[in-house]
Amino acid sequence: MTSLEIMKLPFLTRQKEISKINKAVKLAALAFIVIYGRRSCGKSTLLQNAAGKQDIYFLADQR
Repeated sequence: MTSLEIMKLPFLTRQKEISKINKAVKLAALAFIVIYGRRSCGKSTLLQNAAGKQDIYFLADQR
């Protein structure tokens, strides 16, 4: 498998994690959620799939 094929893998549904994120967001008008883990394990994709149309997704990096 080439690196290009690895990058095209579909997002696997993470319903348990998505429901936990949605529950935390619904508990308060404002929510600060920290998602951590090793690099390239799907943290950003998880947040993008959990975010609704009214949500703000901001990715901070060191650039």
